[in-house]
Amino acid sequence: MSDTIVEYVAQGKEKELKRAQMQLDSVVQKLASLEQDKQDVEANVSKLNKQIASAQVLEREIADNILLKEREAEVKELTVEINSLKTRLGRSNQGNIRRQQKELEDSKAALVRERTQLETRRASYQEEVRRIQRELSSDTYREAGGKYQSQHIKSKVGMAFTVTSDEGFGFRL
Repeated sequence: MSDTIVEYVAQGKEKELKRAQMQLDSVVQKLASLEQDKQDVEANVSKLNKQIASAQVLEREIADNILLKEREAEVKELTVEINSLKTRLGRSNQGNIRRQQKELEDSKAALVRERTQLETRRASYQEEVRRIQRELSSDTYREAGGKYQSQHIKSKVGMAFTVTSDEGFGFRL
């Protein structure tokens, strides 16, 4: 084995071995440096992720607070409106409303009765008008105007020819 070592050294392999060893040490140092850089980058990424997450939580909290303020303002407005309506409703309590409702229902019933009576009365008047129209269309009344004129003329003419004499006789035509 000693011949192999002497031969190894004679061929300059020892220098190559040292040079390879130095390259290996350099690569190991670079690897260690890169590992450190990788850990630093991973730490920075983790820190940034945490900051982003906390920023998102903060953004959500701010949005929720804004929404809460808006809802509180709506609640205040609605409370004011409810109180206003309660005040208006307080003036007309439930008993008063029921009394008014009963009065309105009674008034409606009275109006319905009156309407029914008026419609019945109208129907009877219409029937009376139809009866009178039938009666007036009979021969007795149809010629009544002419008979009246004729009779009126006769009475006027007869009065004109009435002669009163000394004896007290009068003639009428």
